Amino acid sequence: MHSVKKGSTLIEEERGIPSDLKDDKITTSEAVVAPNNEDSRSSESLDVLVEIVGATDLCVVDGKNDRYANMKPFCIVKHNSDFVHETKEVEEPGRNPIWTISERCIFLLSIPIREIFSSEKRNVSVLVMTKNQTNKFLTISDRAVFLGKVQFDYKTILGKYCCDERFDFPLKNEDNEESGFRGTLALRVRMATQSDIKFTQDLNKGALKEE
Repeated sequence: MHSVKKGSTLIEEERGIPSDLKDDKITTSEAVVAPNNEDSRSSESLDVLVEIVGATDLCVVDGKNDRYANMKPFCIVKHNSDFVHETKEVEEPGRNPIWTISERCIFLLSIPIREIFSSEKRNVSVLVMTKNQTNKFLTISDRAVFLGKVQFDYKTILGKYCCDERFDFPLKNEDNEESGFRGTLALRVRMATQSDIKFTQDLNKGALKEE
């Protein structure tokens, strides 16, 4: 079994991450306090900043790795089945991609407090994909190749990983099992500050204008 590895972060400036995003950090223990009643639960949420740092040793499970040596991976983030965020393809092709600010490596995850304390698990998944390089006449749904995913529930995100440290997670298949998959995805998560929220919202507005 692969284990989650905790590692050092990349230098923010090299990846286009402004230094002021590191100021005024909020700890999970300060942010997560069990509400006293249902009314407060329904009206409150926590904003979490998620950074998709990079991936290593990506491969195509069907064994046709030779066709994907120059892959340009991207990530899709989902909350259960709902779309949350999508990065751009990395500029530098290869099996060890690093995403930057210009490639939308950060996003905000708004977590309703009532769902943190709910008995029903709410999962957040980060899927690593690349475009299909074997046939340009494929249908739209077949033009992306699945390289693996990382999946969490809210309690796990807040309780174990929301500390602004880099963690490397083993990629798993669509059933969240490690069988037949290899490679890792590095993420960094922390409670979002007001600077984080403003920067991320401005960044996403700029990305929409580009499209």
